[in-house]
Amino acid sequence: MKDFSRPGPVPAEDRLLAAQPVAVNDEARWIWHPPQENMENFYLHARRVFDVPDEPLGALLQLAAHNWYQVWVNGVFIGRGPDESDLHWQYVHEYDVTTALHPGRNVIAVFAHNYGPEYENITQQREGPGGLLVQLDVACAEGSVVRVWTDESWRVKQCEAYDQGTERINRWLGFKETFDARRQEHGWQDADFDDTHWPAAHVLGPPGTEPFTHLVARQSLRQQGVRSPMQVRAWEEGSTVFVLSEGDGAVRLLDEPIPGFSVAAEEPLLEPGFEEEFGEEVAPVVYGVEVNLPDETARAGVLFADTAERVCYPTFMAGGTKGLRLEISYCEGPGQDLEHVDTLILEDGPVSWTPFTRRAFRHLQIVVAGGPGTAVFSSPVLTLSEPPFSILPGEGCAEVNNAMDFLAELGEGNGDVSLGTIFETGRETMICGTQAHFEDSVWREQSLWVGDARLEGIIASYLWGDHSVWRKCLLQMAQIQNPDGSIPGVGPQAGKTLLPDYCAYYVISVWDYYWLSADGFLVETLEPAVNAQMDWFQQQLDDDGLITNRGKDHWWTFIDWAEWLDKREQVTALNCVYHGALQAAGKIAGLLGDRRRAERYHTEAERLKRRINELLWSDEAGAYVDCRTQEGPSEVISQQTNALAIVFGVADADRWDRIWDLVLDSDRVPPCTTPYMNYYICQALFDSGRPRAACDLIQEYWGEMARRGTNTFWETFDPRDREHQFPAAGRSWCHGWSAGPCHHILSEICGIKPLAPGFARVAIRPQLCDMGTFDATAVTVRGLISVEWNIDAYEDTVFDIAVPRDTPAEIELPEGSVLNSLWPTSAPRLPGNTMNFALEEERLPDGGTRYILE
Repeated sequence: MKDFSRPGPVPAEDRLLAAQPVAVNDEARWIWHPPQENMENFYLHARRVFDVPDEPLGALLQLAAHNWYQVWVNGVFIGRGPDESDLHWQYVHEYDVTTALHPGRNVIAVFAHNYGPEYENITQQREGPGGLLVQLDVACAEGSVVRVWTDESWRVKQCEAYDQGTERINRWLGFKETFDARRQEHGWQDADFDDTHWPAAHVLGPPGTEPFTHLVARQSLRQQGVRSPMQVRAWEEGSTVFVLSEGDGAVRLLDEPIPGFSVAAEEPLLEPGFEEEFGEEVAPVVYGVEVNLPDETARAGVLFADTAERVCYPTFMAGGTKGLRLEISYCEGPGQDLEHVDTLILEDGPVSWTPFTRRAFRHLQIVVAGGPGTAVFSSPVLTLSEPPFSILPGEGCAEVNNAMDFLAELGEGNGDVSLGTIFETGRETMICGTQAHFEDSVWREQSLWVGDARLEGIIASYLWGDHSVWRKCLLQMAQIQNPDGSIPGVGPQAGKTLLPDYCAYYVISVWDYYWLSADGFLVETLEPAVNAQMDWFQQQLDDDGLITNRGKDHWWTFIDWAEWLDKREQVTALNCVYHGALQAAGKIAGLLGDRRRAERYHTEAERLKRRINELLWSDEAGAYVDCRTQEGPSEVISQQTNALAIVFGVADADRWDRIWDLVLDSDRVPPCTTPYMNYYICQALFDSGRPRAACDLIQEYWGEMARRGTNTFWETFDPRDREHQFPAAGRSWCHGWSAGPCHHILSEICGIKPLAPGFARVAIRPQLCDMGTFDATAVTVRGLISVEWNIDAYEDTVFDIAVPRDTPAEIELPEGSVLNSLWPTSAPRLPGNTMNFALEEERLPDGGTRYILE
């Protein structure tokens, strides 16, 4: 069995909990099923019956598990989880279960799933043994208190309805699920179920038992709202469902709901407004399908094809001939092979089943096999998994409206899309990818990558003004910091994947977080982790004063997926990002009053910048080379390297023109093909005073993705590739690092930026990029900031701007612009475009106007 104990100390251990303490009774125990020969892919039923003497006034249920759980109280579904974490930092979920209890006999029932102590993941995620910890505290009307916790009194049983021998979904995720309804134990979640034949729980130990050494209060709660079932229509041009048939299998689409079908009590089926939209007579099933198979060789079914990525728990409702199989396959888009992941085997009577772990897909196929016989099934009902805050535009979520197609000169019929469409696609990408942590890919992997999370945290800050998920990600990465000070590139579980550029992005991200949130407490909490990471970098410098890959075979210097990048030995891009980390670490030290460290980081940053410019700049080419080896400078020059040199302050302004003249020439330098690095290229263009070129890149790159038909942006994309319409095999269709335009549209085109931490003072400096009309709203921790402009009859650009009340602002408008109105977002806009603030006004040297609002 693998050793899951953690070597070495954990920095700032107590402060890294950074949450309310978890009050678990000393008598509570981690439990699991008694050991047996095969503990892989293990599904566990666990339950405890208890008495409540009188009316419960309040009841708090606390629960931790590895890997997954679902919990019921008296047959009422309470929730599922957990938020993924490191083995040593287990999240404890809390639920108010008062209304589920009653005087007399009650039961807690937990369904848990563990991948197994020998499970191996390519990035060491989700590894480790099974474990379950539960505590319930009930306050009763007569003053008595009932406490229930996991110990040897609990009854447990392996769930025989799940096939333990299924194969892995892929190298990152867990196991495919096969549920045989014929073998399920009905009613095991109820208090009157007879569990006397179940064995007693196996006790692992008290809280603090290896490897579950820390308990952390849950810090984010994904919303799970049921949406309408996927609709079934007969095959026709433009329909959402295709009828499939092999052999003589016959498919009939039903116009009426299937009698007797309903979702079990896991979640409410309908949300408000469903009946009005679809009609009460068709709820809960919009349509149904009947499949008739003449023999065991026949197969038939339907494909549910959607244009939108769905990150959800699909519920399948079916019935028919006992023993027939419903083989359920998924894929993220057209041109991608459907993958058979789930299997539902029918019993006598209706079956309602939801996979244990969530799925992400655009297309879902149900094929019936194993005949002869008849199967009927409904449209799957999707319980969406969403961020823990509002995702509705205008209700706590940023929006962009009325954005014109701004590259009309590209030619009529080119199909340019508006910035509004690009923004909406990026926003949907972030909605899907913001789960318990920022996920790199919502289906293939679902991991937390540090470099990805830096971009996603910034984007989420502008979209929602909410920093809870970003905060949680930063804490989780500090919790798994290596003993030598380096921070793994991927989490939330500690592993061996080390990306030195992501180590630097972590430090930069801590400062970004503070600048956008003003949460100094977290920065103080993370200071030891930041300093340990920076001390680690000091140990990696070579005799030239540069970070080097030489002799570091355990490193993966990522930078970007591009195969043409030269990443040998002294990598320029890595050193540029490290320069950014030194600058961020210096600001953090200054904020926390550590003047000595602040001065040290500043001095080291100046020295590093000088060495990069001496050794890694090619005056002949007019750009930075990708790397330098013992044989000399590389001949490879890339957009990625030079953009990072600008963004992180290595390239001074006198070099910008030469850099862009070279790297934007696609005949001499290959264009970037990932949204991740194109974000930095856009940022470098904005930073170097080239907003129009940045807008062109947004339109030509992300706009082309949108033109090819997607509601989420992809992990990689090459607009020059006309042969392949969609992402390459193995790349995800929904990748959080790809939503960069959401940030740039709000922070650069609208010009909304903080001048003080947490937008305590605001800059609004729009860059028009030849757009005649525009309207956008960003969400900040202080409130909404809106920027709108139009062209009036005098050919002036007329601005209407809203800022949060009592927020000082500096507004700089370009020449030929008029400030029509300025009003607080906490008050209604007044008629007649009345100016609601007294402003100081001054002319700028470039002909524009600055307004100062104090």
